[in-house]
Amino acid sequence: MLLGSALRGVPVPQFLTEQSLYDIIDECESNDSYSPLIRTLGEVFSSIENLSKSFLQTELSSPHGSDVKGLNKEEVRSLEGEKDKDEDSCAESSKDKVLPVDLPAVRRAFAALFKLKTSIFENALINAFESDAQFTLIGIVLGLAIYNNVILAVNFPMVLYRKLMGKRGSFEDLQDWNPVLYNSLKQLLEYNEADLEEVFMQTFRISYQDVFGSTIDYDLKDKGDCIGVTQDNKYEFVDLYANFLLNKSVEKQFHAFYKGFQMVVDESPLELLFRPEEIELLICGSKVTKNGPDSDRLPTAHTCFNVLLLPEYSSKEKLKDRLVKAINYSKGFGML
Repeated sequence: MLLGSALRGVPVPQFLTEQSLYDIIDECESNDSYSPLIRTLGEVFSSIENLSKSFLQTELSSPHGSDVKGLNKEEVRSLEGEKDKDEDSCAESSKDKVLPVDLPAVRRAFAALFKLKTSIFENALINAFESDAQFTLIGIVLGLAIYNNVILAVNFPMVLYRKLMGKRGSFEDLQDWNPVLYNSLKQLLEYNEADLEEVFMQTFRISYQDVFGSTIDYDLKDKGDCIGVTQDNKYEFVDLYANFLLNKSVEKQFHAFYKGFQMVVDESPLELLFRPEEIELLICGSKVTKNGPDSDRLPTAHTCFNVLLLPEYSSKEKLKDRLVKAINYSKGFGML
């Protein structure tokens, strides 16, 4: 892959041992709340800056096919159900049996981490009770997902990826994050009549709801409630509004998130080689690729590249039946 070639030789944090992964699994399965998982992940990630950053190389001894990391993923995942199996039959690691991060365990841990938060911009002001460390942890895991070619089911607006690339949120970014607000502000900008102030009755004081449902007023300028939006200052109003929502109101939380992300990718050429849209593809993947018209065949998977090819099945029931069968018979590519 382009990413693998671009980042080859770049040091990557190596800190997830098999035991720490299973600790995360146990924590996820035994607790439905947010805090216990955070504490567990905090213990795992707390010393990341003091640990070795040599890239983990895993060599497989498998007769089931040529490995372009697909067999690697399958063999490593098999460790979940075979913790006590002879280690040499699965993989040989260069030091301390440290495993790659692309395990279902990490996916489940990450999913639990996002259980209460699918977007860092889901509110104008992020939950005040969440600590900076929690956002730092999310940034770390996001960076590790890129390095380990793990596709994550997260729902970030494009502005987040732009900010990760060093850009600031702007009015145009509202179109993706909050289309209703974007269209309202666009109507204001496109209104060219002299009676704009009387028609829109908008001042430089805005209102938004916090996570508890309380309405909070905020002045974009000093004494903003006394400054009406007119033809002369409407662009300033829109710029200040967008800047508050996408930058100022989340500055502290995003800084912590960015810090965690940079702890993993700070020595990589990621920002130089990829656009924000491409970073999203690295993290979330692309849509499922169609594999021809309706068919009785099972779906096809290229596990090396995280690609699932689905025929255009005639019904959801048929899709479910074929997909479940493919999953149940996936081990060893059906040869075991």
